[in-house]
Amino acid sequence: MKRVGLDIGSTTVKVAVIGDNGELLYSQYKRHFSDIRKTVSDIITETGEMLKGEHVYIAVTGSGGISVSKWLGIPFV
Repeated sequence: MKRVGLDIGSTTVKVAVIGDNGELLYSQYKRHFSDIRKTVSDIITETGEMLKGEHVYIAVTGSGGISVSKWLGIPFV
């Protein structure tokens, strides 16, 4: 199972996908220019393209992460 970490900061959104052996498979970093919802949607869409058919565990962190975790229904760490 792949693990996906989504970090929502005060100016950026970052994502990392970790493989079964702990290796970094993918990462992306985007400034959100105060439009967190659109940036998160874009990053999830782009990341989802490479994860089609995969089972994943996803969690969110960061200063803007609590509201995003509620919005998406995923764990905040």
